[in-house]
Amino acid sequence: MVIAKDIRTIPEFNAILEESFKIPVVLCKFSPICPVSSEAENQFYEYLKTNPQGISFYKIDVVYCRDTSRSLAKAIDVKHESPQALLFKEGKCTWHDSHYHLTKEKFLEKLK
Repeated sequence: MVIAKDIRTIPEFNAILEESFKIPVVLCKFSPICPVSSEAENQFYEYLKTNPQGISFYKIDVVYCRDTSRSLAKAIDVKHESPQALLFKEGKCTWHDSHYHLTKEKFLEKLK
């Protein structure tokens, strides 16, 4: 199974943006205290079990890393939500979605 690496800082986020010039990158934002976020995270892990190739995956805990999560939302000019998935290509967010739209099927559709 493909693994999503944790990020905690803006420098780590900036490294993800740089990486997205070589390969698409997905960053998911989850809250450990929200049931909707928990379900979205489960759906994300179900998607990762399909062993997607050619994409890097990251996640951020929006409670533990609140300042980083909000700062990156400002940096990319995408409203902060949780749960939220963000797809980056060539340094830009090319797709984002949140809440009940984060299903295994949606990940399969958007990340093929």
